[in-house]
Amino acid sequence: GMFGSKHNDSDETTAPGIWGSWERAWDPRWALRCWSFLLFLDIMSLIYRKAGLLAYYEQSAFEAQDLVWLFFVIAIFSLMVTFVLPLFFWTLRDIGFALLPARWFGQSGLKRPDSSVGSSKVLSEALENSDTFLYDYYKERKQKWKKGNERAQEAATLMLSAFLMTLVAWGVGVSSGGLEGSVVGYIKKFHEWYPITARILGFFVFLGVLGAIKYIYSAWFYGPSINWIYHPPLRRKEDEDKEGKKRDSVL
Repeated sequence: GMFGSKHNDSDETTAPGIWGSWERAWDPRWALRCWSFLLFLDIMSLIYRKAGLLAYYEQSAFEAQDLVWLFFVIAIFSLMVTFVLPLFFWTLRDIGFALLPARWFGQSGLKRPDSSVGSSKVLSEALENSDTFLYDYYKERKQKWKKGNERAQEAATLMLSAFLMTLVAWGVGVSSGGLEGSVVGYIKKFHEWYPITARILGFFVFLGVLGAIKYIYSAWFYGPSINWIYHPPLRRKEDEDKEGKKRDSVL
């Protein structure tokens, strides 16, 4: 999938040197992180200097105090994206679980895949029969599901962070007296200078936002706690048991 490329893990090494950095340009997670950090720099510049990041560096040279300011901004950004924003978004997700109708979530009516059963059934079967092969199969599938779920949650957080940074950058730019010199301001200028190109790009951005909303909904609500494991014999046994109980209830 889009967020399942081989370069997704932040600690995973790629090709060395410039080529490794160039490969990162095709990593959606890396792109979202860069965009969020750029906008955060812009927001801090608008608040601290009353000028957008691009306007400031057009007018003055880089000085020693700018390095201190940059380290400060990096520290604040790291704290936000590591603790504050994930906690905020997870709280929103939990509020959604508490307030929205249960039928909206995959846990209450998701049609499970054919020939599959819940992971707990596979674990119970392995323990009951002391089946080491089945237990190893369970662990492998469980680990794969856990890793996939963690990556989906991380991707959802990155998308929401980028979207939130964009809104905040726009709001701070407007409230500080305009978008002159800000990243969002330059995007607005591009729209004014090249309206047709901007509309085409805007259409693709719109499609991207719709796709992101669908992805976030799926990651948050459509089965983050469900782990189906392919096991046809156990599924047949489970279906037979259910049919037997239905017949008994009728009789």
